[in-house]
Amino acid sequence: MSTAPYRYRQSAGPDLSVEERVSLAELVAEAKPTARLHLQVGKRRPVLIPQALQARIIEVLQLASSGQPVSVQALTKTLSTQQAADRLGVSRPHVVSLIESGLLPATKTGTHRRIRPCDLAAYEAKQVKQRSQALSRLMKATRQLGLGY
Repeated sequence: MSTAPYRYRQSAGPDLSVEERVSLAELVAEAKPTARLHLQVGKRRPVLIPQALQARIIEVLQLASSGQPVSVQALTKTLSTQQAADRLGVSRPHVVSLIESGLLPATKTGTHRRIRPCDLAAYEAKQVKQRSQALSRLMKATRQLGLGY
């Protein structure tokens, strides 16, 4: 077994030239929240972008212009335990144990467990909140003991 520490996989940012980044940054700066976006490909007529998508498109363009990793994925109605494990950065058996202990709601389809994305997001938010509270308690105890923080 390797003794090297585990590192999360990092996605590479989009490979854009300086000119492309500047163009995207200018586009994002010009896009007003109240203005409607149109997309035109070649000489075809412009197509109106639905307002529900405009904020997300601007967000993706803004991230791409700064060189940050961007991922666009299709949403599924349910996730497998492996997909949930990948999103949480844990093993599949750990996700199964979370389901079995009742910490992560899931349904069973035949022999397969399925997790709704909203349940996974709620579990993640709960974990972030608990982690933050634990770190705050630890920092407070460290200060009280005069250990330097």
